[in-house]
Amino acid sequence: ERVIEVDPKAINKRAVEGLIKAGAFDGFDNTRSSLMLSYEAIIDSVQDNARNNIRGQESLFDTLTVMGEDSKDSKEEETEMLKEREYPVEELLRQEKEVLGSYISGHPLRPYEKYVKKYSTFQTNLLEEEDSLIMEKKYDEKPVQVIGILENIEKKYTRKNEPMAFATAEDLFGVLELVIFPYQYSRFSDLLEEDIVLLFRGKLQISENENPKMIVDDMVSLDQLSLPENREELYLQILPNNGEKNFQKIKEIISFYPGRYSVNIYIQEARKNLKMREEFNVDLQNKELILKLEKLLGKENVKIL
Repeated sequence: ERVIEVDPKAINKRAVEGLIKAGAFDGFDNTRSSLMLSYEAIIDSVQDNARNNIRGQESLFDTLTVMGEDSKDSKEEETEMLKEREYPVEELLRQEKEVLGSYISGHPLRPYEKYVKKYSTFQTNLLEEEDSLIMEKKYDEKPVQVIGILENIEKKYTRKNEPMAFATAEDLFGVLELVIFPYQYSRFSDLLEEDIVLLFRGKLQISENENPKMIVDDMVSLDQLSLPENREELYLQILPNNGEKNFQKIKEIISFYPGRYSVNIYIQEARKNLKMREEFNVDLQNKELILKLEKLLGKENVKIL
């Protein structure tokens, strides 16, 4: 409808794609993945219909001929919106940052907050709270541990032709520049991939004239760290009556909110406990998901434990 209201020639597909990735159409009850699959065909269809209508006005005889034929054939065909399971949370956030330069609906590190609390000894927001001279005195050469997303990897070579790298680590609050010298590069080159979450150990380098940096001593995959205990899961209870119908509705709802947290369903009438497959894991940070499930099942039948 929006495409039809505006001059079809003025529609910029790239701009529409950017709006979808930014979440501007989230209120229209379609997943972003569905919109991405459908928007080009919809715009093309509207533009084709507009061109056909203009051509149809060129000849009065053509118009009279068409009116004498089956009117059903002359109706514009609507392009249907394709229904597609939503992208994983990581992909949604990646697209937001791609078009906006920042995350809007969440942060890729949120699922790792327990790791951050357990292992990080420093966060970038601490550097914003201090005067530059105080900050230098307090943090320069200080050994720290930071959990962050590895980004902007730039491989370089020293005068001895040894590979090294500059990169950034993004935590929940900001970005810290990384310097990875040849020895560390040779040890951790297999971990140097964009957008992976790592634990970085090293010394801060704080100077009034330069951005804060970490001279990296060690890099650790989170797989090598002990898992924080008591990981939360979603528990749902289906009461008697409409059990099968509600089960299908639950599957439909949770499929639109993919994430990392398991879903467990207790069907009261059958006295069965079901643990949904990993493909149905959900994002428990999304309040809309919880509200929809509470509306369907009742607040007392939706628990996060």
